[in-house]
Amino acid sequence: MVLNQKDYIDIYSKTVNDLFNEIPLSAEMTKKPPIEFMKALVVGSLSMVPGAGPILGMLADCILSQLIDDKNAAESEQAFANFQKAIVSIIDSKIASYDIGSIQTALSGTTKQMATFKGYVKNALAYPNKPSYKEFVRTEIVALDNIFMDKIAKCQNKDNDLYIVQLPYYVILVTAYLGLLADTVQRGAKWGILEGTRTQFVGKFNEQLAEAKQWVWDTYKAGIAKIQSSDTTNDVRKFNKIIRFRNQFIYFAFDFFPIWEAMDPIKYPEPVRFEQVRFLFSDIEGFPVQDATNKSPYYRLTMDQIEDKFYYYNYNAYGGDLAKIAQFKQADNNRIIAIQNYFYRNPATKDQVAGALLGGNNTNIPSWVSDMPEDCVPQQVVLNHDIIPRLLCISNSSNFPLNTQGRFGISTGRNQDSGNAEQTVTYSYPYNSYNFPVTLPNNDPEELSEYDYTYNPVWKYENTTYQFPDHKIAHIASIGANKDINSNGVVDAFLVAYAPVNLFRYNYIYPTGTTIVQAQKCVGKDNGVSLSISHFINNPCHHLWSMTVGPSKYITFAFDAVDSTVTKFNFCFRYTSNGPATIAVFNVATATGVGNYQLPASATETYSSVSTFAINIGNQPFGKNRFRFTNNSTTTTIQLINISLTPKPATTTAA
Repeated sequence: MVLNQKDYIDIYSKTVNDLFNEIPLSAEMTKKPPIEFMKALVVGSLSMVPGAGPILGMLADCILSQLIDDKNAAESEQAFANFQKAIVSIIDSKIASYDIGSIQTALSGTTKQMATFKGYVKNALAYPNKPSYKEFVRTEIVALDNIFMDKIAKCQNKDNDLYIVQLPYYVILVTAYLGLLADTVQRGAKWGILEGTRTQFVGKFNEQLAEAKQWVWDTYKAGIAKIQSSDTTNDVRKFNKIIRFRNQFIYFAFDFFPIWEAMDPIKYPEPVRFEQVRFLFSDIEGFPVQDATNKSPYYRLTMDQIEDKFYYYNYNAYGGDLAKIAQFKQADNNRIIAIQNYFYRNPATKDQVAGALLGGNNTNIPSWVSDMPEDCVPQQVVLNHDIIPRLLCISNSSNFPLNTQGRFGISTGRNQDSGNAEQTVTYSYPYNSYNFPVTLPNNDPEELSEYDYTYNPVWKYENTTYQFPDHKIAHIASIGANKDINSNGVVDAFLVAYAPVNLFRYNYIYPTGTTIVQAQKCVGKDNGVSLSISHFINNPCHHLWSMTVGPSKYITFAFDAVDSTVTKFNFCFRYTSNGPATIAVFNVATATGVGNYQLPASATETYSSVSTFAINIGNQPFGKNRFRFTNNSTTTTIQLINISLTPKPATTTAA
């Protein structure tokens, strides 16, 4: 069964509740990859209505014990070993070996201290009239605070690049520490924590959050710099290294930025729910080419040129749930002319929106179309390729044949006057290390086209499999069109984007706490409104990507209330702008709303004040609760990052 976002939130919160009440985890949860397990626990805890117990503190203990101390340690060690191996390989580090067990041993004492702390809190809550229990809590919280700061510092040793490969442990500790601080601020009064300590912990939370973000950023930039300096190429080979490095840091670190922010005990005292709207990417398989065959070197598309393709085709933009993939192939079934993705964007219907036609030009019907089955989530792609992609196979779809045979077409350069003699020509295809001789047969020149077919004995046909834990295929893209092979052009290279398995086109709004909707989750937009990313390589912090809404432009969202009895919501914008702006917010169906909402100018990302009016959600059928946000300014451009919605008290009037 394919779940939706609400189902996942319910599963996560139930898992945390079970852990809190010492109920065994479901088999599905215990099989989750260690990092995904941790994310699920934190998201689940943040979505729960706060109670008196140490929910996040308990979670911190669970995270550390699951990943370091208990029966899952072997799996987590393997996960982190894979991270270390990948990073060392990518950045060409001189680290010969790295003993993960040693840092696990150094960190393991934290869980024992957390267990002691939990016991003291439980006693303080059970026996509120016994001051000694509260004094134990006060003493233990100071000890824990010192332990966390010490352990976090141990992961910041910059000798021999160790700090780069230790990043997952740093992230785990920071997550646990922020959870403990937030827990104490929100619920510490009931445990006996004095007001002065709680106030101090607010400052510690803010300091640790800022420091952790900066540390991750600096570590990422250091790794990128090492790749840039150690690899002298400036083409797809280096770009693929950076894609792999970027994936690792998104998965193990940048995904936690919005999680850490949602832990803020002052900004979010009630439950908070959000989605990770971002992609991990496969390598670029094949060789991207220049836009014209007369450009030299044809097979040396530079890093900057490849990155420009990401912007031009919006490869980072969320299009909706993948509905189908159409492939246009040549009659010989040996080359892919073009590929096109189709998406479900409208939550209320099965209407499909076509993505860009990528690759060569083709106006014919597709050679085959694969509709994504509704009862499964496509998660794996196998690409069959040599210098260009040949075929692809998607798991859970029977009509994606995988052919391991094929021939690579090259331009022979023969003309009608070449005669019948055999010719031997050496081609550089596409790098010097791949040069190979080609012997053209003794044939009637009238029977030869400009494009002969021959087997490349050096660059053999390969099958490459791509799959990321708890991710699904978001779309499959081409970088460009190779016209050196065929006058109409064929796909020069494939790139597969993967989204978190719990990312869906629906925007469910909850009756408690705050629901955060990324601006990318829009269902409609004016011409010129697009995803804004300053740099693919240097800006992997996806939760701050924005939609550019220029003067007089609009963007439309569909919001659906989980509880139909709670329909009035305040909203708040996270944005930047180049000047003050006036926006209008209207229900598309009822034309009700507010037309004069002021956003102050802000060159850096900021939050608007919580609206003094509310919007009604739930008065239309599911998927039709649409709201249009229009920038009524004449000169100001707004970079809209996200919208936060919180229930409005019933005593006030909604717009």
